[in-house]
Amino acid sequence: MVIKIETERLFLYPISDEEMRKIIDNEKDLEMKKAYSEMLQGCIDYPEKRMWYATWYMELKKAPQVIVGDLCFKGITDDGMVEIGYGLKEGYCGNGYMTEAVRAVTEWAFSQDNVSRIEAETYPDNQPSKNVLANAGFIPTGEMGEEGPRFILEKKGKEFMINELNEQEKKVIEQYTGFPEGKRLTYTRAHETEFIITMYYLHKYLAPKAKIADVGAGGGIYTKALADEGYNVDAVELTPEYVNQMKEDFAGNDRIRVFEGNAKDLNFLNDNEYDLVLAMGPIYSMKDFDDRKQACKEALRIAKPGALVFIAFCLQDAPLIHEIFMSEDPASEITSIGYDRETALVTDNTGSSRLLDTISVVDELIDAVCKENDAQKVCRFAQDGMSQIISRYVNSMSEKSYSEWIQYLIATAERADLMGYSDHIVQVIKK
Repeated sequence: MVIKIETERLFLYPISDEEMRKIIDNEKDLEMKKAYSEMLQGCIDYPEKRMWYATWYMELKKAPQVIVGDLCFKGITDDGMVEIGYGLKEGYCGNGYMTEAVRAVTEWAFSQDNVSRIEAETYPDNQPSKNVLANAGFIPTGEMGEEGPRFILEKKGKEFMINELNEQEKKVIEQYTGFPEGKRLTYTRAHETEFIITMYYLHKYLAPKAKIADVGAGGGIYTKALADEGYNVDAVELTPEYVNQMKEDFAGNDRIRVFEGNAKDLNFLNDNEYDLVLAMGPIYSMKDFDDRKQACKEALRIAKPGALVFIAFCLQDAPLIHEIFMSEDPASEITSIGYDRETALVTDNTGSSRLLDTISVVDELIDAVCKENDAQKVCRFAQDGMSQIISRYVNSMSEKSYSEWIQYLIATAERADLMGYSDHIVQVIKK
């Protein structure tokens, strides 16, 4: 059976026994010579399974015969486990080739009926290799192998996760699939204020060389911005489309790792690992109070002692004003959502997965989280202030006027009397 996998830039295929003998003859490193010899022996002993023992070449599509690296599976166990190994030739690192190849061969492996899981291990200080595994969906097992920490990718992993999603989480994925979240903060100047003010506060608290977790990373706008500034960022996202897009966009970026996961269970991230944790989307996408507390607890668990956690909320009154009461027919528009006229509370943000909170609801959650996890409140800031309410004016401002507006937002960001007129706010807590 001829096997040849095609990716965007590569051809991947198992080579012949004769080609493997040439590699062995030319290999100077004794350990590598031994490894290649064991692979060849596996091909000879198990010819019907040779694709699991053979060396696989990584050939450039645009330059036939140019081999940039190789991979192997190290055989297959009776219960369907294969272990992947890989290496790039000098001069080809940093281009995303290995991430591209590992994703492709793991997808191919799982298309074979007899493969249940794929494992790997890497040296503890080999961060690029860890990034390759993370970007291909592997998670740490917590065990140590001969070379270092071991990682695993299970065939049924994503299917099981979907089965475990509650109805609200399924609604979140459905709503955001196809939505350009990565561009939301740059639609207009009014939208951009949310990003600018948040980055101001991140710069206020971030230390050089900080390691950051961006939980609920969406399209990765904060992940990219912070990585561009030199920070190492682990991005976690629930929506598969965004995960795949980030893995594609950030392929080859050694500062970014991307994980598909649920904010309520970050078991693939270590305790006390991050200097700062962002939870800029998960909480306002959860309706159950206990789920929200659990997501906050997980964010605190992975934060280092003394580290800060940024937790974002969507408030109800600003959207009520600019989406309902500033529309052409408010009386009609207000019937499209769940709304209690006596209390002026939004009871159901119909058609959206976002939960619209009041300040008192935010206080209730944060007080409970701090009490149960021995955390402390640091500050609370409005991300966009009244920008959306007066978006028509903000969007038409001159550069100079817009700079003045940003300065106003910064100066008033923590004013309690204005907080409720912001679409988005962030509560900062300290572990």
